[in-house]
Amino acid sequence: MVWGDRIFLTTDVEGGKAEGNQPPKHVLGGTPFRHPDSVGADVRHTLTVLCLDRKTGEIL
Repeated sequence: MVWGDRIFLTTDVEGGKAEGNQPPKHVLGGTPFRHPDSVGADVRHTLTVLCLDRKTGEIL
């Protein structure tokens, strides 16, 4: 999002293993596989908002 001279970005930073969390099990044609949407389901995530100066790119 751009607001005046500021650009706001959101990001997700993966951290360490989340105890007890397991990615869901998927089966396709009788064969188990890891669905792309379940990648990272067993780790902690930190959601962050960054604000950058539109002219310099500096993180504010």
